[in-house]
Amino acid sequence: MKLTSNQQIRVDVIIKYLNGDIFLEDALSIVQLSERHFRRVLKAFREEGFESLRQGNANGIPLNKTSCSTRNMIIREYRQKYFDYNVSHFREKLLDDFEIMENYIVPSYQTIRRILISEKLITHKVKKKKKAFKPRKSYEKEGLMVQNGFKRLSNRR
Repeated sequence: MKLTSNQQIRVDVIIKYLNGDIFLEDALSIVQLSERHFRRVLKAFREEGFESLRQGNANGIPLNKTSCSTRNMIIREYRQKYFDYNVSHFREKLLDDFEIMENYIVPSYQTIRRILISEKLITHKVKKKKKAFKPRKSYEKEGLMVQNGFKRLSNRR
């Protein structure tokens, strides 16, 4: 099992604490944990060993991952029926069509949008940068502006 640097430091501190090489206060300051949490980590380390340091869902499937069947259904429905709908309207149609099915949840707007963009069914719109304009100098009297681009004809000779 590979350990990150923080996990390795935690293992070293736990082992030193269990061997009696360092005091509890020193261990707490090194690993920056509360006493209660450190005791919880110690208990898990005694019971499970190094495996207790792994994060609970390490190398697992995220709980909020969209399933392949849902993803394929979204792509199929969009290609066949709703190719000219925008994402918001398409999601509303999915909600209407699939409200009958049990245990089926229509994904959020952003999830549907991400799926459609990844399949290149819709395009990612890039916002245009606004052009910066040079500010004009204000005139002495309120409500009047100096026109920078014009020269007075009376100054010519």
